[in-house]
Amino acid sequence: MKRDSIFLLILLLSLCCCSQKNQQAETVKNDSIIEFFRNFYTGCNEYFVQRDKADRDNKSDSYRLYLNDKFISFLKDFCYDDIVAEAYNYDLDIYGRDGIDSLNDSNLQSLHVEKMANEKNAYIVHLQMDTTHIQRLYTLAKQDGKMKIYAIGKRKHPMIFRNDTLRIADCPKIHSGFYHWHGFTISNYYSIAESMIIKPNYRVAVLTPYFENTAAEPLIYSDRLLVVEYKNRKWVYNNVISNQEYLAGWTPYETLVKPSEDAPDDFIERSDFLLSYSAGMGYKIYYTLGVKAIENELYLTGYKWEEHDSGLLFRKQIIQEYDGTEMPLATYRRYMPRELRLE
Repeated sequence: MKRDSIFLLILLLSLCCCSQKNQQAETVKNDSIIEFFRNFYTGCNEYFVQRDKADRDNKSDSYRLYLNDKFISFLKDFCYDDIVAEAYNYDLDIYGRDGIDSLNDSNLQSLHVEKMANEKNAYIVHLQMDTTHIQRLYTLAKQDGKMKIYAIGKRKHPMIFRNDTLRIADCPKIHSGFYHWHGFTISNYYSIAESMIIKPNYRVAVLTPYFENTAAEPLIYSDRLLVVEYKNRKWVYNNVISNQEYLAGWTPYETLVKPSEDAPDDFIERSDFLLSYSAGMGYKIYYTLGVKAIENELYLTGYKWEEHDSGLLFRKQIIQEYDGTEMPLATYRRYMPRELRLE
């Protein structure tokens, strides 16, 4: 009896030690995440402070452009490309509260991070501002071996494409099930926004994810996708189609277009299909991407940025072209047309 009691005591002590080691490992992981968010918030806050000072000092447009370029370079180290593309459009909403431009050091020292329950890579960042507590939801994911912000203010689940089946990780139960489209088995979570037949053995489609309609703002749970079936080969690109949210009377992503027979003698004429985007009421912006299959792979032939005012008194057009296999479509980034605009 005494021997059994001693054995039980040793077993309990062993379990306690294991539990303590697991807890320490979790703490180290959390420390690295906290440091990641602290560096991100510090860098963003430095930009906001410099921008506000530039406004007060009435700095030149070239200096403001310098600050913006510096901030975009910073974001590329911390964020996925669709977030960087959004930052080109408007001020990035870091804090999730209106009227906050910058914080002081004591606010940033109050930063702490909470892992969201039942979500693999979702975290809530907390900050204290005087008597006001603010918090912001982030989804993280690895890109090229480096942790980056996958979504701000959203739970975003990655797309998984395996064995001709396209699905979303941890798909909501209300979207369980699949349907078929030309050799693809696609999760019910995605709907086909539009599709096009290039040739009998060459089809393309734009897939859009489900949008949560019960929230004040729609929450994107995954990327919009470009899907291609060519000579019984299949590709899914989650780096091409815009992830901007719907607004009334506006299509927030690139639409499929066939090059016309009288297309100009540039990348458009050499393309199998085009992806076209337009936005604006009075002042209009447009961009066009050209895609071509070469030796059973897909490549970007070029892209074009255009903009003009309502009276056509100001017009701007810039074209970037590529030769042959110079630019694989897989290496395209969503912010590239907006970078071209600044050249």
